[in-house]
Amino acid sequence: MYIEDQRNKILAVMEPHLNRNSKSLRERYCNHLDPNVGHNELTKEEKLKIKFTYESLRTTKSSEIARILNQSNVERNEKRRTDFLVRNYLFPRLRKEKKIKDRMSITNILNN
Repeated sequence: MYIEDQRNKILAVMEPHLNRNSKSLRERYCNHLDPNVGHNELTKEEKLKIKFTYESLRTTKSSEIARILNQSNVERNEKRRTDFLVRNYLFPRLRKEKKIKDRMSITNILNN
């Protein structure tokens, strides 16, 4: 609770100088400036965990996938991953997968 109060005070002081509202300051801190966020490339284990979690839950909610991924990262004493990072990894692969499925569909093959 004390740390959260300190963050709020810091954000309140910074807000007038950055021309940002408190919500955007909080998002910027949580996704970019927080020292507990890992900015390096995803490891193979993390990529497999994201893929497995997506396939088992069948949800595209990157926040849920990131939460599950971060639970395993905490156990291994690794930095947490943001839902933006998970989304930026997962969605292009899903789009590519969908394109391949569309191209390989029976109707598409028969029409060409």
